[in-house]
Amino acid sequence: MGVWGRQAACQTALFTLDPALHNRLNTLYFTFRILGNAVGSLVGTVAWVGGGWSAVAGTGVAATAAGLIVAVLPRRRMFGPTTCRV
Repeated sequence: MGVWGRQAACQTALFTLDPALHNRLNTLYFTFRILGNAVGSLVGTVAWVGGGWSAVAGTGVAATAAGLIVAVLPRRRMFGPTTCRV
């Protein structure tokens, strides 16, 4: 439910922008989302092969820490206020 809710929030933010850009922005959103899922699966598989559950858990902790760091860093607004942080 949380993942679907986040997707709906991100798409809502994208569709508040210029209507001429909706298709392109939605395509980019899903392309990078799918690429992120694929890279995450690859990294998880490599961690599993390299060190089992402890390596997978360590990778998850590292990814979570990186996400938290990125979330708290100040950033410039390129498109104006949105509710989606990708």
